[in-house]
Amino acid sequence: MRIALLSDIHSNMHALEAALETLREHGFDEIWSPGDFVNYGADPGAIMDWATREVTHAVLGNHDAVITEQETPEYFNRYAREAIPYTREHLSSGDLHWLEALPYEKVIAGVRLVHASPLHPEQWTYIMSRAQAMSLFRTFRESLCFFGHTHIQVAYDSRGNQYYKGTILLEEDRKYLINPGSVGQPRDGDPRWAGAIYDTEEHTVEFLRGKYDIDGAVARIFNVGLPKRLGYRLYEGQ
Repeated sequence: MRIALLSDIHSNMHALEAALETLREHGFDEIWSPGDFVNYGADPGAIMDWATREVTHAVLGNHDAVITEQETPEYFNRYAREAIPYTREHLSSGDLHWLEALPYEKVIAGVRLVHASPLHPEQWTYIMSRAQAMSLFRTFRESLCFFGHTHIQVAYDSRGNQYYKGTILLEEDRKYLINPGSVGQPRDGDPRWAGAIYDTEEHTVEFLRGKYDIDGAVARIFNVGLPKRLGYRLYEGQ
Protein backbone atom coordinates (compact mmCIF):
# COMPACT_ATOMS: atom_id res chain seq x y z
CA MET A 1 0.00 0.00 0.00
CA ARG A 2 1.12 3.54 -0.78
CA ILE A 3 0.06 6.14 1.76
CA ALA A 4 0.18 9.88 1.07
CA LEU A 5 1.17 11.92 4.15
CA LEU A 6 -0.18 15.48 4.09
CA SER A 7 0.21 17.66 7.17
CA ASP A 8 -0.33 21.29 8.17
CA ILE A 9 -2.45 22.23 5.16
CA HIS A 10 -3.71 25.33 6.96
CA SER A 11 -6.58 26.26 4.64
CA ASN A 12 -4.28 26.63 1.61
CA MET A 13 -6.27 25.10 -1.26
CA HIS A 14 -3.82 26.27 -3.92
CA ALA A 15 -1.02 24.28 -2.28
CA LEU A 16 -3.21 21.24 -1.65
CA GLU A 17 -4.38 21.04 -5.27
CA ALA A 18 -0.78 21.12 -6.51
CA ALA A 19 0.26 18.47 -3.99
CA LEU A 20 -2.59 16.18 -4.98
CA GLU A 21 -1.72 16.51 -8.66
CA THR A 22 1.84 15.35 -7.98
CA LEU A 23 0.67 12.58 -5.64
CA ARG A 24 -1.69 11.22 -8.30
CA GLU A 25 1.25 11.02 -10.70
CA HIS A 26 3.20 9.00 -8.12
CA GLY A 27 0.20 6.90 -7.16
CA PHE A 28 -1.28 6.35 -3.70
CA ASP A 29 -3.99 4.30 -2.03
CA GLU A 30 -4.84 6.29 1.10
CA ILE A 31 -4.25 9.73 2.61
CA TRP A 32 -3.17 10.12 6.23
CA SER A 33 -2.74 13.48 7.95
CA PRO A 34 -0.91 14.53 11.13
CA GLY A 35 -3.38 17.41 11.46
CA ASP A 36 -3.80 21.18 11.24
CA PHE A 37 -6.21 21.25 8.34
CA VAL A 38 -7.39 24.79 9.00
CA ASN A 39 -6.56 28.35 10.09
CA TYR A 40 -4.07 30.84 8.59
CA GLY A 41 -5.27 30.42 4.97
CA ALA A 42 -8.33 31.64 3.08
CA ASP A 43 -10.08 28.39 2.13
CA PRO A 44 -10.99 26.40 5.25
CA GLY A 45 -14.34 25.31 3.82
CA ALA A 46 -12.82 23.90 0.63
CA ILE A 47 -10.13 22.08 2.61
CA MET A 48 -12.72 20.49 4.87
CA ASP A 49 -14.94 19.48 1.93
CA TRP A 50 -11.93 17.56 0.64
CA ALA A 51 -10.74 16.21 4.01
CA THR A 52 -14.07 14.79 5.10
CA ARG A 53 -14.33 12.91 1.79
CA GLU A 54 -10.77 11.84 1.08
CA VAL A 55 -8.67 11.52 4.26
CA THR A 56 -8.58 7.97 5.61
CA HIS A 57 -6.81 8.60 8.93
CA ALA A 58 -6.03 11.85 10.75
CA VAL A 59 -5.25 13.29 14.16
CA LEU A 60 -6.06 16.58 15.81
CA GLY A 61 -3.74 19.53 15.29
CA ASN A 62 -3.49 22.47 17.65
CA HIS A 63 -5.17 24.80 15.15
CA ASP A 64 -7.95 22.28 14.60
CA ALA A 65 -8.32 22.19 18.38
CA VAL A 66 -8.56 25.95 18.78
CA ILE A 67 -11.13 26.24 16.01
CA THR A 68 -13.30 23.60 17.73
CA GLU A 69 -12.75 25.29 21.10
CA GLN A 70 -10.88 22.35 22.57
CA GLU A 71 -7.90 24.67 22.99
CA THR A 72 -7.69 28.34 24.00
CA PRO A 73 -5.96 30.84 21.68
CA GLU A 74 -3.84 32.22 24.51
CA TYR A 75 -0.55 30.78 23.23
CA PHE A 76 -1.19 31.33 19.52
CA ASN A 77 0.58 34.10 17.65
CA ARG A 78 -1.26 37.28 16.75
CA TYR A 79 -1.95 36.27 13.13
CA ALA A 80 -3.31 32.86 14.10
CA ARG A 81 -5.65 34.50 16.61
CA GLU A 82 -6.87 37.01 14.03
CA ALA A 83 -7.68 34.21 11.57
CA ILE A 84 -9.80 32.19 14.01
CA PRO A 85 -13.14 34.05 13.56
CA TYR A 86 -12.86 33.91 9.75
CA THR A 87 -12.06 30.19 9.85
CA ARG A 88 -14.95 29.33 12.14
CA GLU A 89 -17.36 31.39 10.02
CA HIS A 90 -16.48 29.41 6.91
CA LEU A 91 -16.85 25.92 8.39
CA SER A 92 -20.09 23.96 8.56
CA SER A 93 -21.31 22.24 11.69
CA GLY A 94 -20.36 18.96 10.03
CA ASP A 95 -16.82 20.22 9.45
CA LEU A 96 -16.50 21.24 13.08
CA HIS A 97 -17.85 17.91 14.33
CA TRP A 98 -15.40 16.01 12.09
CA LEU A 99 -12.45 18.02 13.46
CA GLU A 100 -13.72 17.77 17.03
CA ALA A 101 -13.84 13.98 16.78
CA LEU A 102 -10.18 13.64 15.75
CA PRO A 103 -7.97 11.95 18.38
CA TYR A 104 -4.66 13.33 19.64
CA GLU A 105 -2.92 10.16 18.50
CA LYS A 106 -3.72 7.10 16.45
CA VAL A 107 -2.05 3.80 15.65
CA ILE A 108 -2.80 2.32 12.22
CA ALA A 109 -1.30 -1.02 11.17
CA GLY A 110 1.65 -0.60 13.51
CA VAL A 111 2.32 3.05 12.62
CA ARG A 112 1.79 5.89 15.10
CA LEU A 113 0.29 9.19 13.94
CA VAL A 114 0.47 12.36 16.06
CA HIS A 115 0.49 16.07 15.39
CA ALA A 116 3.14 17.30 17.79
CA SER A 117 4.92 14.61 19.81
CA PRO A 118 4.34 10.96 20.75
CA LEU A 119 4.93 11.98 24.37
CA HIS A 120 1.89 13.86 25.72
CA PRO A 121 0.59 14.84 22.25
CA GLU A 122 -2.00 17.11 23.83
CA GLN A 123 0.76 19.44 25.04
CA TRP A 124 1.75 20.47 21.49
CA THR A 125 5.50 20.12 22.04
CA TYR A 126 7.68 20.91 19.02
CA ILE A 127 10.29 18.38 17.88
CA MET A 128 13.00 20.71 16.61
CA SER A 129 16.28 18.83 17.00
CA ARG A 130 17.98 15.46 16.81
CA ALA A 131 18.48 15.52 20.59
CA GLN A 132 14.75 15.96 21.16
CA ALA A 133 13.97 13.15 18.75
CA MET A 134 16.44 10.79 20.39
CA SER A 135 14.76 11.33 23.76
CA LEU A 136 11.38 10.39 22.31
CA PHE A 137 12.03 7.01 20.69
CA ARG A 138 11.52 5.22 24.01
CA THR A 139 8.06 6.80 24.39
CA PHE A 140 6.35 4.79 21.65
CA ARG A 141 6.34 1.10 20.79
CA GLU A 142 5.92 1.32 17.04
CA SER A 143 8.91 1.46 14.71
CA LEU A 144 7.46 4.39 12.76
CA CYS A 145 5.81 7.60 13.95
CA PHE A 146 4.63 10.38 11.63
CA PHE A 147 4.23 13.86 13.10
CA GLY A 148 3.76 17.47 11.96
CA HIS A 149 3.48 20.79 13.82
CA THR A 150 6.95 22.23 13.03
CA HIS A 151 6.21 22.73 9.30
CA ILE A 152 9.71 21.36 8.57
CA GLN A 153 10.24 18.29 6.39
CA VAL A 154 12.64 16.06 8.30
CA ALA A 155 13.18 12.51 9.53
CA TYR A 156 15.13 11.15 12.49
CA ASP A 157 16.08 7.58 13.25
CA SER A 158 17.03 5.92 16.52
CA ARG A 159 20.65 5.53 15.35
CA GLY A 160 21.00 9.33 15.36
CA ASN A 161 20.69 9.89 11.63
CA GLN A 162 18.79 12.82 10.17
CA TYR A 163 17.21 13.11 6.69
CA TYR A 164 15.91 16.13 4.80
CA LYS A 165 15.23 14.88 1.27
CA GLY A 166 15.04 11.88 -1.02
CA THR A 167 13.79 8.41 -0.18
CA ILE A 168 14.40 6.77 3.19
CA LEU A 169 14.73 2.99 3.37
CA LEU A 170 13.19 1.94 6.67
CA GLU A 171 15.54 -0.50 8.39
CA GLU A 172 14.13 -3.16 10.72
CA ASP A 173 16.64 -2.50 13.50
CA ARG A 174 15.67 1.11 14.18
CA LYS A 175 12.77 3.46 14.88
CA TYR A 176 11.82 6.56 12.90
CA LEU A 177 10.19 9.91 13.62
CA ILE A 178 9.18 11.45 10.31
CA ASN A 179 7.63 14.83 9.54
CA PRO A 180 6.33 15.05 5.94
CA GLY A 181 6.50 18.84 6.15
CA SER A 182 3.75 21.40 5.65
CA VAL A 183 1.53 21.51 2.59
CA GLY A 184 0.18 24.99 3.16
CA GLN A 185 2.81 26.93 5.10
CA PRO A 186 6.38 25.51 4.97
CA ARG A 187 8.81 27.06 7.46
CA ASP A 188 12.16 25.69 6.34
CA GLY A 189 12.96 28.50 3.92
CA ASP A 190 11.57 26.55 0.95
CA PRO A 191 8.14 27.93 -0.08
CA ARG A 192 7.15 24.84 -2.09
CA TRP A 193 4.49 22.53 -0.66
CA ALA A 194 5.81 19.47 1.18
CA GLY A 195 4.51 15.95 1.64
CA ALA A 196 5.56 12.32 1.59
CA ILE A 197 4.60 8.84 0.42
CA TYR A 198 4.99 5.84 2.72
CA ASP A 199 5.20 2.55 0.82
CA THR A 200 4.35 -0.31 3.18
CA GLU A 201 5.61 -3.01 0.81
CA GLU A 202 8.88 -1.36 -0.19
CA HIS A 203 9.42 -0.08 3.39
CA THR A 204 10.28 3.39 2.16
CA VAL A 205 9.26 6.97 2.83
CA GLU A 206 9.75 9.37 -0.08
CA PHE A 207 9.86 13.11 0.60
CA LEU A 208 8.16 15.26 -2.04
CA ARG A 209 8.26 19.02 -2.74
CA GLY A 210 6.54 21.00 -5.47
CA LYS A 211 5.70 24.47 -6.69
CA TYR A 212 2.20 25.87 -6.48
CA ASP A 213 0.37 29.11 -7.26
CA ILE A 214 1.58 31.17 -4.31
CA ASP A 215 0.36 34.37 -5.96
CA GLY A 216 -3.15 32.94 -6.06
CA ALA A 217 -3.02 31.83 -2.42
CA VAL A 218 -1.74 35.25 -1.32
CA ALA A 219 -4.39 37.07 -3.35
CA ARG A 220 -7.09 35.00 -1.67
CA ILE A 221 -5.72 35.88 1.77
CA PHE A 222 -5.69 39.58 0.90
CA ASN A 223 -9.14 39.51 -0.74
CA VAL A 224 -10.90 37.96 2.25
CA GLY A 225 -9.30 40.43 4.66
CA LEU A 226 -6.97 38.14 6.59
CA PRO A 227 -3.71 39.65 7.92
CA LYS A 228 -1.37 40.36 5.01
CA ARG A 229 1.53 38.82 6.91
CA LEU A 230 -0.17 35.44 6.41
CA GLY A 231 0.25 35.96 2.68
CA TYR A 232 3.75 37.41 2.63
CA ARG A 233 5.17 34.55 4.70
CA LEU A 234 4.15 32.06 1.99
CA TYR A 235 6.70 33.63 -0.35
CA GLU A 236 9.36 33.33 2.34
CA GLY A 237 8.74 29.73 3.35
CA GLN A 238 8.64 30.93 6.97
